[in-house]
Amino acid sequence: MVSVRCSRTGLEVLLDANKKLLRVGTVVEGSRVCRGPKTLTRFDAADLALFCRDTPAYRETFALLPAHVATLAVWLCRKLQYPERADLELAVFVGNFADDDARGFLCLQDLTDRLFQQTTAQGKALAKTWYEHPLPKALDAVLRHAAVKRTVALGEPRIKLLRRNLKQCSCKPGFKPACLSDFLTVQNILENAFKVSKVVPINTVPFERLEDFGRVVVPALRSEGRSGCDADALTNGVDPELDASRERRDELQRHFLMLLHDVKRRLGNPQITLGESAFVGPRPVAKKDKMAAVDGTITKVLKDSVHFTTVELNELLAQRAAVREEMNAVGDRLFVQFSDHFCFPAFEQVCAIMGEIDVLASFAWSTVTNPGAWCVPTLLRNDDGDDEDEENAVNLIDAWHPLVASCVPNTIDSDVVALTGHNRTGKSTVLRVVGACVFLAQIGSLVPARRARMRTFERIWTRSGTVDHLHLQNSTFVVEMTRLGNIATYSNANHLVLLDEICANTNAAHGAALAVALVHDLRRRGVATFVATHYDLDLPSATMTEQHKLVPGQRTQADGWNFCAERGYISN
Repeated sequence: MVSVRCSRTGLEVLLDANKKLLRVGTVVEGSRVCRGPKTLTRFDAADLALFCRDTPAYRETFALLPAHVATLAVWLCRKLQYPERADLELAVFVGNFADDDARGFLCLQDLTDRLFQQTTAQGKALAKTWYEHPLPKALDAVLRHAAVKRTVALGEPRIKLLRRNLKQCSCKPGFKPACLSDFLTVQNILENAFKVSKVVPINTVPFERLEDFGRVVVPALRSEGRSGCDADALTNGVDPELDASRERRDELQRHFLMLLHDVKRRLGNPQITLGESAFVGPRPVAKKDKMAAVDGTITKVLKDSVHFTTVELNELLAQRAAVREEMNAVGDRLFVQFSDHFCFPAFEQVCAIMGEIDVLASFAWSTVTNPGAWCVPTLLRNDDGDDEDEENAVNLIDAWHPLVASCVPNTIDSDVVALTGHNRTGKSTVLRVVGACVFLAQIGSLVPARRARMRTFERIWTRSGTVDHLHLQNSTFVVEMTRLGNIATYSNANHLVLLDEICANTNAAHGAALAVALVHDLRRRGVATFVATHYDLDLPSATMTEQHKLVPGQRTQADGWNFCAERGYISN
């Protein structure tokens, strides 16, 4: 074992005789504080401390490492010094408190379940990954937007046909043929995948790598599928030994029918049938004189029937079992032979492409079937350095929420921070519209708005509702201040913050002062922030009217007393 460690905060690498990375842990003042052994495939960057930037110990460390381990260490160092999000984070856990689940506040589960229905197993699995890990880079999302826009241009009838063909391309992710009958599934998937490629022109589908399979294997497959055994998936004339076994099986089947007819005649009962391994007849045939007439042996007696066999039947069953063994052996041999003509990586790539088309087609289908304006969003890069982009982090024109029936479209701009208005006018709905539009844009879908322009975000923070931690002896105000403190500490200019009626657990003057202080600090650091409040805050504001329209430049304080009186919640 070789242990390499920096003199102060750094990396400790343990190597075995084969020069493989065994464990990576943090080193603080020469003492390892790793939380447990880590392998190269199960690596947790949270167990590492930041490297020394450019020190002799830093350079000496990499001089002692093998080349592949040194490359890994340099990569880790860069990732830790310059962290990059791999997805848009929607559920944040910081400190001892879990921040509000943004997925729950934004109703993302209901949103995706209602809007998007994939038809293939591959598409459903891929969509789940896309929903859980939205894209943080504008370029990747823009490519998906372009694909969805081209699909929408096909029109509703052709999209419907496309989804019907995709449904026939469904198989479990990682599906690999294990018998001859599975080649029928492969054939069906490839035929429908080719139809899909005609509807949506795709140059990356590797059909040419499966031409050998189509030339050799497909002509040998039956169209009706499996009947008796696995070898029945093949047509006649593929293998002489298989054809001879089929002829013997057909001859045995004729003998079975002749024996059944003879047993019915000798017992005088036409209700007798032939099961898998015995005759089945009504209870009266179980009498000794009747069984003696056919030299039968009773094997099972049920309430309304009796199972029995004869010597002739047992001989035929033994011959049929032998024929089946022969056919299975031939089927296994032919499966190995045909597998040499089947390129599984290419087929797996076809299934993956069909899954991606399925997800994009579900985005397009939702657009053409849901009433309302949809648009291709303009995503701004976070590193473009444009001051105008910093000011207008979110700009939505006539945006609406797909889950709200007859939702009133509203224009939302980052210049407006505080949303005011009476109860039930739609302030929280506007916050959810912003979050839903950002989420849909970064998974690659079109956005429910007439026009949308927004920054690409790395994290969405939400704060809504009141809850206490009784087991931790924390009141609702302590819990809220802790979570708002996490937002103030860990948010940055690439984050979106949605706050719904914050600081309502103390007196109005102090709550308003805390809310203004928090929002001012977030805006000063360039964090896109929207807050729905009943306070009269000294912030750029807009008010929600009784008709659920957002009017910029106005403030309205809620009148809860009149609201309850008008609806009969309280009496005069």
